[in-house]
Amino acid sequence: MEQNPFSIYDFLGYLVPGSVFTLCLSYVLVKHDLCSIPPLPEGEGVIWFILIGFIVFSYTFGFALSVISAEIVERYLICRAGYPSKIRFGLGRLSFFREISRNGVLQTCILAVTFITFLLPVVILDFFIGKILNFDKKYFKEYKNEKEKNYVMDCVNKILCHINSDTPLFMQHTPNFFKYLYHFAYEQKSVHSSKLQNYVALYGFSRTLCLITSLIFNLAVSMAIYKYFKEFYVSSEEIICISLLIGGSAILSYTFFFGFAKFYRRYTDEVLMAICAMSKLGKIPKPKK
Repeated sequence: MEQNPFSIYDFLGYLVPGSVFTLCLSYVLVKHDLCSIPPLPEGEGVIWFILIGFIVFSYTFGFALSVISAEIVERYLICRAGYPSKIRFGLGRLSFFREISRNGVLQTCILAVTFITFLLPVVILDFFIGKILNFDKKYFKEYKNEKEKNYVMDCVNKILCHINSDTPLFMQHTPNFFKYLYHFAYEQKSVHSSKLQNYVALYGFSRTLCLITSLIFNLAVSMAIYKYFKEFYVSSEEIICISLLIGGSAILSYTFFFGFAKFYRRYTDEVLMAICAMSKLGKIPKPKK
């Protein structure tokens, strides 16, 4: 699959989140005298050197954050609600207790500790607000119209049969059937290709920012605890600032989590609609012999 290695996904998924986290981390370190900024030599070349270095560092750091968020935030969403592609066809939702029976108690406990450590505000708000907002039914919905569901399922099965005609990969027996659909839809160079890339960029951007704001929340809570037990006194101004930081980062983290789920669902629907459109136009090849 041909794809530009430097695209909007790099800008939204790596550079912007990396820059945001780098600036926030630098501010905290300098603000609390954990590090100091040395005097910089004068000259136009120095400014360009610092700018290029900042961009490279932010891009690299953003890439690392994106990888971590894919393993933590996306994993939490899947454990929380399941894959949207499977839910659309009523192939079952995942749950925390099903994860225990499938992965074992130890691995599930490790996942739970990881989620609480890195996504504490998301886990807390999701527990209290997720049920009120009806997160599961609002963001990951099953096809209500049986005819529509059967039509889309038939188009999907045609693609899977085309990929492997010797052993038909019907979606009920193919756990990772959606990745085949995405690659097939993108390789056809249809009008949906650009939309797919945009949704990938947006849900990656939201996913990474969800992790960053969660880490800022953890940092703010740690600072508050450290400051209280070290000085046994916190001024009213500091209480207000820390409270705003904790509350704001918590709300933002859950907002970005909602955004990630929303764009993930739209990305899934766009792939399925691309498959249906190609089927209607007769662009799905016959199974290979």
